[in-house]
Amino acid sequence: MIDIKTQYQAAIFGDIRDIQPTPEHTKMLIDLFSDRALIPNPFYEFGAAGQANRPTRRARIGFTSVNREWEINFRSDRIQITKHAVQPHGTNLGDLGEFCSDVSILFDKITSKFEKKANRIALVTNCILEEMTEATLSRVYLKLFNPPKFYEKIPPFEWDWRTASRDGINLAELNEILNIIVTISRASGEFQVKDEVTPFDRVRLGFDINTVPDNREH
Repeated sequence: MIDIKTQYQAAIFGDIRDIQPTPEHTKMLIDLFSDRALIPNPFYEFGAAGQANRPTRRARIGFTSVNREWEINFRSDRIQITKHAVQPHGTNLGDLGEFCSDVSILFDKITSKFEKKANRIALVTNCILEEMTEATLSRVYLKLFNPPKFYEKIPPFEWDWRTASRDGINLAELNEILNIIVTISRASGEFQVKDEVTPFDRVRLGFDINTVPDNREH
């Protein structure tokens, strides 16, 4: 069913404001990530509007691999690690469990080095399903929606379905509440990896599973 894996992403949440794009922090993190050959990739983070009603802009520190497969960003409230598809059909993403093991090691290195603790975690995955006929795409739409008569008669060529639920889970002897968010959409465009461009008009599937922000305990 899944044809193209596009992205895995994990994040831990906490107060990360003091990890700044300074020479000292940059060197510390280059050494920390030496086994992965990551290079600095600073970026700007936009916040609430400030003077003259303009959004505030803060320089933040980030790292990426040369081929853009791995990306680590230190935002003010989270450390976000993303693994991007750089091979056809996203074969380089590999098994999701292996990704979780990899990022667990990276998060442990970072939090130990900077003496940080997190109060939330999140895991996001995105993929594109196999090609479907127009008739099949329309049937998927009708299963997910109760459309008005206009769209029953003239099926849409783009649509988005999103739902969020909460459920409990025990993690490392801690009782947590999870947000479980599923997004299913029909979209068209081009998926490009290296020199291979794949046009698509398909169903995209996304999962966002994260612990609720209400819990402030580490």
